[in-house]
Amino acid sequence: MKRVLATGFGIVLATGLAMATPSVSPEDIVARHYVAEEAGEMLGNWKDWHPEATQKITIKYGLGQPDDEFTITMSDLSKPLDIKDIPSTEKDYAERTRDPREITVEDAEGEVTITASQKIHYTWRGYDGTMVQTDAFRMTTILGQPKIRSLTTTLDYR
Repeated sequence: MKRVLATGFGIVLATGLAMATPSVSPEDIVARHYVAEEAGEMLGNWKDWHPEATQKITIKYGLGQPDDEFTITMSDLSKPLDIKDIPSTEKDYAERTRDPREITVEDAEGEVTITASQKIHYTWRGYDGTMVQTDAFRMTTILGQPKIRSLTTTLDYR
């Protein structure tokens, strides 16, 4: 009888804890990522990332120049980044404004991909231009919580 009561109590306790755990959606994770990014944190909240996650960044210049590409893995974050491998912004580059992000969510067979696209208006060496930043977040789930499995970012200056 004590086992039955203990089991029943355990089930009730586990159900209560599960109901008390705040549910987070993939969209919430992406929103948190952008809040952290705007605060100057490159990858946002590390707890939102899958342990084997990657971020691939491609910068498209156009005019016959080759694209710059580099990839950051979560394991890279355990050691100092080699800054010389990351393209730097010229000191005479300035953002003027950003348009609102356009976000789409695609759920295909349990895998969620959230794509956010935003136009960024800038001035560089006296030239006014528009760059389109597209972020594709591929989400997965670990223990019922959504995690960023990969992030592909394209900065398109063409």
